[in-house]
Amino acid sequence: MPIFMIAYDLRGKRKVYEGFYDTLKVLDSRSPLKAVQFVETDRDAASLFMDLSEGLEPEDRIVVMEIKDGADWFAYGISNERWLKAKLPQS
Repeated sequence: MPIFMIAYDLRGKRKVYEGFYDTLKVLDSRSPLKAVQFVETDRDAASLFMDLSEGLEPEDRIVVMEIKDGADWFAYGISNERWLKAKLPQS
């Protein structure tokens, strides 16, 4: 199943983003860093983006990116590193 990285910067004036965080919770996301989530799902980037961007304000920012098998990556001191290594083994 594909893995997606979701990065966001929520800087809208209302500062309440329950719907956004509820969607991430339903997706069983993993957060290695503040404002970064990893999701394993059979959905595509466009549908994830549409669900997550509902209710965002013009000042907010979001990126949804699929991480393909064989992706080259390294991390230091992050939470969920074991999960990430299991899902996207380093070469």
